[in-house]
Amino acid sequence: MSITQNLKATGKKGWSIIRGLQVIGVCLGALFTIAAYMFCVMNPPENVFDLSYNLMLLVILPASLIAKTIGISPNIFINANSGTLAILPSVLVLLINSCLFFLVASIAGFLVTFLKSKASTNV
Repeated sequence: MSITQNLKATGKKGWSIIRGLQVIGVCLGALFTIAAYMFCVMNPPENVFDLSYNLMLLVILPASLIAKTIGISPNIFINANSGTLAILPSVLVLLINSCLFFLVASIAGFLVTFLKSKASTNV
């Protein structure tokens, strides 16, 4: 691969498309999780049909499924005394969601790179 092809593959900043999408994915995962927590703090759920309840379910569900798969009780994400979210498991949810968004962004980056290379070879 020549230097010009290498510069085109890595983009303007020297990052590959995959790396850029991975950074964006991690940031979006963390931002989505924090925004959902803040929304639920400002609008506490009153019943199971509230938007904040369903949003927290969407945020906590991947982490609780992973915890259940490895043998940890999924109830660690709720503070038993007050019914609120506990701090340490909340950080775990943030990390798991960021990692999941990282994986999705990696797959998207591989697909974009593959399709770009396929399009450039067909020309």
